[in-house]
Amino acid sequence: MSLNQDEYTRLKEEVLAQTFAGLQDMTRYAEQLKVGKRLRHARDIIRKELDDRASTRDEARRRELKLMLALYTYRDPSLGIEGRTREALDLLAEVDSLDRGAVEHHVALAMTGDVRKLAWEVDNVRRREAGARSAGGVAEPPVGNHRDAGELKAALSYFGRSFELCGAAPAPALLADLGYTGLNAAFLLDLLAGHDAASGEAASGAARREQARAIRGELEARV
Repeated sequence: MSLNQDEYTRLKEEVLAQTFAGLQDMTRYAEQLKVGKRLRHARDIIRKELDDRASTRDEARRRELKLMLALYTYRDPSLGIEGRTREALDLLAEVDSLDRGAVEHHVALAMTGDVRKLAWEVDNVRRREAGARSAGGVAEPPVGNHRDAGELKAALSYFGRSFELCGAAPAPALLADLGYTGLNAAFLLDLLAGHDAASGEAASGAARREQARAIRGELEARV
């Protein structure tokens, strides 16, 4: 979608006026951009702003911009899955390596969990479709029982750390994201429990389901 000069100027003002208030607010705005097919333009605006700020000492704003750029990258379905996940992970690794406040750290962790989960979902669908073709139309087992759970475990690690950070600090932005990170961690624990059960690891699966129940119980008590 092309923009004329006035539209681009308005979008630039809107994108750069975004305040950092946690992952949920950032995600809602990203969805608005996606619906309007303006994610590419938003990324261009942020990249230029980062270049303009390269020589400044405003590291806090650069962290925010990199988080937004990572979000607008992996949420854009017009980009190839391998490219957008790799670029987003590189950006998030840069943010996580910088001095940061609790909010930036938890968001970087949660976004990394999101990207890892997305990569696993796409890979799992591809494997199931390939299995269906080779088996004459019979798909592989449902999502969650696939033998390759490495990305799932990585995603759980990031969501789990983000959930712990949200729960430990009473800042409003962290409490607002507690439900998102906790529900994702519980969901991934259930998926891995199914994977364990299918692999004959009943005790591990039961322990994961108990962890998931504990997280949901904490969320009911706090959110």
